[in-house]
Amino acid sequence: MLSTLTKIIIKGFNFLKSHFNVLLVAILVFLFPLLLLWSNNEIFKANFKNIKTVDSYRIATIHKALKSILINEPDNKKLLREIIKIIAENNPDIKKIRILLKNNEGSYVVKNALDPDWLQKINPKHRLLEDVGFTNKRDFIRNEFYIDKTRFWQVFSEVKTKNDIYYVFTEHEFSLEDSLLLKRQKDSYWSIVAILLLLLTIAYWFKQQVNWQLRHQKLQLKMRERDLFSNMIVHELRSPLTAIRGYADLLKRSKLLSTDSHYVENIANSANHLILLVNDFLEVSRLQSGKLQLKLEKVNLNVFLLDLQEKLQTLVADKKLSLSFNPSLQEMVIDTDKTRLTQVITNLVTNAIKYTETGKIEISLKDGKKTVKIRISDTGTGISASDQKKIFAPFFRVSSVDKTKITGTGLGMWITKQLVTLLAGEIGVESIKGIGTHVIITLNKKIYD
Repeated sequence: MLSTLTKIIIKGFNFLKSHFNVLLVAILVFLFPLLLLWSNNEIFKANFKNIKTVDSYRIATIHKALKSILINEPDNKKLLREIIKIIAENNPDIKKIRILLKNNEGSYVVKNALDPDWLQKINPKHRLLEDVGFTNKRDFIRNEFYIDKTRFWQVFSEVKTKNDIYYVFTEHEFSLEDSLLLKRQKDSYWSIVAILLLLLTIAYWFKQQVNWQLRHQKLQLKMRERDLFSNMIVHELRSPLTAIRGYADLLKRSKLLSTDSHYVENIANSANHLILLVNDFLEVSRLQSGKLQLKLEKVNLNVFLLDLQEKLQTLVADKKLSLSFNPSLQEMVIDTDKTRLTQVITNLVTNAIKYTETGKIEISLKDGKKTVKIRISDTGTGISASDQKKIFAPFFRVSSVDKTKITGTGLGMWITKQLVTLLAGEIGVESIKGIGTHVIITLNKKIYD
């Protein structure tokens, strides 16, 4: 049992050591409320002490006022009576005020009082004042006690005149004052509870953040492992496929029967198709991993596109289509990655050839104030409005064509969009079904300063 507990403590300590943020939140959640509670109690203790001090000075002032009247005008009962009423009206905590005179028999006669029923009453057995213990140095005494959790003060003061000895007695009940303080204290405790709940919510949110971070790290690790595996598979597939295509080309040049030539042609076509698939998957892997780096250089777009159009002429020869280039009237030079821009234009022209049976494909260049637009237009099947919304999604292929006649993975347009984004540009599609399609690439003139 002890060893198990020790292991749990060590495990928890190691976890907090490796996750300092969690330790900080734990300190905030538990130590901060305790510190706040302690400071709150200390503040209310100080407040209660200050209230008692203020009450003591206030009551002492009341007794001094009554003592002054007794010394200067001991026979003016009307004035004393009026003063007692005023004091009681302005001090709600006062429940009793009595002025007592000690007679020759040692009894105490009530000479004046807040409650008139006590006037002239004599109580020879009452020894309360003797028990108070007045001395020459102590003529003001306060006695505190509680009844049903309500605080009471009984205050006595001795007044010596030329002929008599008087005693001023007041009783005070502080239920209203103490209940108000207690309510404030409870409100402060509720505030602390609210703060604690807020801290617990933050701690829970932070814990979720830590969990999400760990999950994110695990997911990133899995994705890296997946990318590594994908790259390895792709590279491993390219070598045998290249060999198969090479042997197929060799067999095609050999003297074979017509049936055998047909089989060899199928082998070569299948190998070429697989190589295209492998190249697409490799490109996707590079884009997703962020390893694709740009090599910037000055490119004259008119010269670049004219040269590319001439190189792509062989692609349209088999389908008897025309491929033309409409240059800009002004010389246009931008900073870009020539290799990636070549890949983008080639992808779009190849795609246009796939979906165009008759007519033409045109590459045009248009100059703007801050941008240049490269447009690839065709007279092919066109794309419906619903398909245009998904044209750049991975593995998407236009639904209005016979997919058995057009090969591809559906990754070409997705790869093209990623490359255009990498070049800090934008790509869009304008198409009418049955009429043709225009793909517009927008590049900034000064992409990189």
